[in-house]
Amino acid sequence: FILIFDVTVTSDLPAITGEGSVVLSQAPGTQITLDNDRLFRVHADHTRFKDLQISIETAETVFELNSNDNELDGITLVSAQPNQPKQAISVSASKNVVANTQIIGCGDQGSQIKGSNANNNQILDTVITGATAAPKVNKAAILIEEGSGNSLVGNVVVDNSVSGITLRKAQSTMIAHTTLA
Repeated sequence: FILIFDVTVTSDLPAITGEGSVVLSQAPGTQITLDNDRLFRVHADHTRFKDLQISIETAETVFELNSNDNELDGITLVSAQPNQPKQAISVSASKNVVANTQIIGCGDQGSQIKGSNANNNQILDTVITGATAAPKVNKAAILIEEGSGNSLVGNVVVDNSVSGITLRKAQSTMIAHTTLA
């Protein structure tokens, strides 16, 4: 268990690697500020991020999940133009869960599930607003490309200048109880 206090990240953090479970949480009343390309790169299964509030000054990607069975729960990501991340959350592996999360401001994708190994992932009860990239086929508040068995349930996707949800070569994707406006 790792408890994070006030911190401004201005250079790459080491990737989270290895076996076993890690839980990262934030101390009440503290602030995490991202002023770098990436905050968390996960190459270890069973990593859990819980109740983090992150202010984004600059970033390419905030969470990059490259391994299986990880969870983002209760995450709030806030950014303003022109400092929005290209992808707030990027998933390229299987059985990951993004739940109870708010993404306020992003560029190309709020959350993307992408790759032939990105199967059986879930985005649940998540709000994505303020995606500002110019509309194109691969830009969406939620992008699912390739992979199969992914689920979008209970999400709210509003006030974005990109597509709400884009599915490309995605198989057996379930979308339920999701609001697009």
